[in-house]
Amino acid sequence: MLIKFFTSDIAFNDNASYRRVILVNTILVLTIIVFLFFAYINYMLLSNNLLAVFEILSAFISFLALIYLRKKKIIKYAAIVATINLFTFFIIFIYFNQNEHFGIIWSIFLPIFAILVNGRHTGSYFSLAFYMIVIPMAFSGIGVWQDGYWNYVDFIRFTIASLVLTFIMYMNEFSLEKSDDKLFEIRVLENEYIEELKKVAITDSLTGLYNRRHFTAVVPRLLMQAQRQDEFISFFMIDIDYFKEYNDFYGHNKGDDVLQKVAFFLKKHLKRYNDYVFRIGGEEFAGIVCSRKAKETNEWIAQLCEIIEELKIPHDKSAISEYLTVSIGIKTAQVKNGDNMEMFYRESDKALYEAKESGRNRVKFAS
Repeated sequence: MLIKFFTSDIAFNDNASYRRVILVNTILVLTIIVFLFFAYINYMLLSNNLLAVFEILSAFISFLALIYLRKKKIIKYAAIVATINLFTFFIIFIYFNQNEHFGIIWSIFLPIFAILVNGRHTGSYFSLAFYMIVIPMAFSGIGVWQDGYWNYVDFIRFTIASLVLTFIMYMNEFSLEKSDDKLFEIRVLENEYIEELKKVAITDSLTGLYNRRHFTAVVPRLLMQAQRQDEFISFFMIDIDYFKEYNDFYGHNKGDDVLQKVAFFLKKHLKRYNDYVFRIGGEEFAGIVCSRKAKETNEWIAQLCEIIEELKIPHDKSAISEYLTVSIGIKTAQVKNGDNMEMFYRESDKALYEAKESGRNRVKFAS
């Protein structure tokens, strides 16, 4: 419960800001408690009413900064308000305290607080501004503060210790920022690697088209989408004519080149956001197009026969053309309750078989 109170529930975008949320919350709560505690001490035990009033005022400002942070969920402004509050308090405290009971030692908290909650750049500006006031003030107190016991050695010790502490806090924040940056780079690389793995898992390595695995996964979703949007869905199968003969005559390397060329022009022809093309095995391809105009879609798919032949890829072992050709089977329909992937696949495959049986290099439509 206590940890949850300090960490708060403020939204954050990265590790650095979340770390700062916890720090700002924690320090603001602690400063409220410390200010109120010393206000009680100064008022009840030391009869220092003026300082007690100022401590209560500082506690109230810290409380407002905490409420602002929780309500507005903006870390930057809450941190700056809290830092200015402490900055002002310590300047006034040091001026009136004159190192009584080594009170000046409390000033070491300002650079710690400023750099932690504002970052190394803004925090360093606050710290340097603070010491530009405090160090001359401490120098002028030599031989005066603590009835003259504050001397040059004390001043040098305080100055060096304060500056070293500030530098250490600066380097601490610098190292954390560099670590966060490096961690962010690693996460970016990990995400890229994961995305690449996902892509590999659904992509055919030879052609770059979606593979059969993705075909099985995406088709049911597209059927539901077409039914929900009252669209026609065109499910088509493509087979390269006499591909075995091509492979046997030209060699498998040439056969792979042909598959890549056909895949490239399939992607180029079917490139709308809701067009899908798959390689589902060997020389067989499949595709899905969703639209509201069935006739135009069928004509668009049918053009693939001419497009592939116009590539003029020589095929000396083809019985129907001197160039490489394809046969296509298409099933176009509006999706009804009970329709599934198997039905569309079966119907388009049957149409493809009819196209091949009736001479190849042609398109057949399933009824």
